[in-house]
Amino acid sequence: MTKAKHLVVVGDSREMDFVRDNSIMVCVTSPPYFRRKEYETQYSTYEEYRQYLKQVWTEVHKKLSHSGLLFVNIGDSFDNQFKSHEIANDILDCGFNLVQTVVWVKVQHSPVQGDKHLNHLYEYIFIFSKAQDYSLQRLAIGIPYKDKSNIGRWKVAKDDLRCRGDVWFINYETVQRHSQKLHEAIFPKQLPELCIKLASSKSSDTVLDPFLGSGTTILAAADLGRSSIGYEINASYERIIRRKLASVENLEVIRAVSN
Repeated sequence: MTKAKHLVVVGDSREMDFVRDNSIMVCVTSPPYFRRKEYETQYSTYEEYRQYLKQVWTEVHKKLSHSGLLFVNIGDSFDNQFKSHEIANDILDCGFNLVQTVVWVKVQHSPVQGDKHLNHLYEYIFIFSKAQDYSLQRLAIGIPYKDKSNIGRWKVAKDDLRCRGDVWFINYETVQRHSQKLHEAIFPKQLPELCIKLASSKSSDTVLDPFLGSGTTILAAADLGRSSIGYEINASYERIIRRKLASVENLEVIRAVSN
């Protein structure tokens, strides 16, 4: 059996020349949130930000296979509580179909200061398809029945495993010191793992992340035996990616931008 291969491209995902068209089974990503963080350097206004992302979504559409799925994790901010849905509509404009919206309950969270807002406990994971012949491996991320009498009651309840549904409780990977935090907006490895399992049933499938960050999606793909490709435009994260993926076999890092 061919071992999975993993490619990191330190470069711009608006032109993913290292990815063949129609070759990706699942794309999992969390784009920048437009919070004017130091890694957000490709735009200065919200409209520029949306146009930048639309160029990436258009490129992802080209690279995704006919039955492939795109998972986009993004949340809102108190100054723009429609941002996630505006981004989702932009993705639709790039030729995708909305399959479903998953609510990620973050369990741990940063408490909100002051008396103007409640603590924000969730983000969205939007699921998009390129065409209508996709399929979801629902029981690949299934959970046991609480009421075991349900087993055998329906045709879909043959085993002690039911559909997880569209609300996912996923813990953040907590760190004790700021120096341990590899990226300002890292998502937990379980998130891409669930997405990959839901969309991919073959070890020959390839996973793509056009906003790789610290490399979590590639780590999840490697643990699941899938090949993967990740793009990260910020060259300063190359060292962080190499450190995080040091244990991943068959990993190649290509620098397409200068430091």
